[in-house]
Amino acid sequence: MFDSFSSENQDHNLLKCMGVRQALGLPNIGYDALSPTIRSGLTGPRHTTSILSSSSAKKQWEQLEICPNGVAKNRLNAHKFVAKNRHFRLSVQDCAIIQGFPESWLFNGAVYMILGQVGNSVPPPMAYHVAKALLQTLI
Repeated sequence: MFDSFSSENQDHNLLKCMGVRQALGLPNIGYDALSPTIRSGLTGPRHTTSILSSSSAKKQWEQLEICPNGVAKNRLNAHKFVAKNRHFRLSVQDCAIIQGFPESWLFNGAVYMILGQVGNSVPPPMAYHVAKALLQTLI
């Protein structure tokens, strides 16, 4: 049986899991955590730029001091429109980073379409480990 947690199966060159604030390079506020589920526009209301998935996710985003509504096309636009509570406003690129995509990954389309792609994707680090486990199982 394949043991994905044994030390011989770990790729030590991959970045370890980190909190949202650390992943985005935000200042330390004394709290950081993994991201709540990123709701995609393809499974919820169409043409929305919100990634908010539930009331519990809303509380977690508030603790992280990140605004899950009004995701901007790019970081410049995100910084231009400050959230009412002054929390960090996300860009499409930020959502992709949270989901595990490298900063260099390019997406095309309207914001709600890109959020659909990001929110419905298998995170690249997870896809890597699944593919690696399959390869080792088949060899």
